[in-house]
Amino acid sequence: MKTTEQLKRSALLALLILFGLQQANAQTLSPGDKVPDGLFPDYEGKEVQITSLNQKYLLIDFWASWCGPCKKHMPKLKALYQEFTGTEFEVVSISIDESHKAWIKALNNYNLPWINLKAKPNQIDRVLDGFQVVAVPTTYLIDQSRKVILVDPEIEVLRSFLKKNL
Repeated sequence: MKTTEQLKRSALLALLILFGLQQANAQTLSPGDKVPDGLFPDYEGKEVQITSLNQKYLLIDFWASWCGPCKKHMPKLKALYQEFTGTEFEVVSISIDESHKAWIKALNNYNLPWINLKAKPNQIDRVLDGFQVVAVPTTYLIDQSRKVILVDPEIEVLRSFLKKNL
């Protein structure tokens, strides 16, 4: 049986999906903003700190296994990642799934080759607030100083940026 807090969080996540397509008026981080640091477990439970990922460019991808647009986005992101493997570009996906099993199942289904982390159930609200995630997927391209360069870029825009700057 779910607790009241779990039900509230589930309702919030459902609302994010229902209204997430209306991001035009939403307040996300903007270019020039600094992303907060965070400590998230990977699929083995090892804690990874965002600031320890010291690439020239890091794409932070917020997603969830139940998110239809996220599922559509993954193959394109995977192709882009493979194109820039071995460069100073890295991707880190941060899942906001409440269910660890659902997240692991999605990781196995998509076979994502980059760093995969998951917000703990008790930190999801703080992550959504701190990173100003109003819908999933939300992506931020950041530089080494943790400043946002691009917000939710289309894959072609991201590809063009990386070709010019790597």
